[in-house]
Amino acid sequence: MKQILTEIQDGTFAAEWILENEIGRPRYRELRDAGKKHPIEDIGKKLRAMMPFVSAGKQKVSEVSGETRTKCSSVSRHRSRENGRTAER
Repeated sequence: MKQILTEIQDGTFAAEWILENEIGRPRYRELRDAGKKHPIEDIGKKLRAMMPFVSAGKQKVSEVSGETRTKCSSVSRHRSRENGRTAER
């Protein structure tokens, strides 16, 4: 960890990353592909299939929970817990 932090602080990491991008990211692609083939990815896929609320961006909370809300044109207000003032949302 200490070595990685040093490389970030002294600019070594940035220089290597810039070079990696200039030559088409071969090491990045290699690591990404190896990660996709790791057995944990199969387990993760099965687990995510059992938890539809985890698929962020694919479903809205209201679709999963069955909640139905109507939009209201009035301004909703809430009490701020930190300072006791009324704030508009």
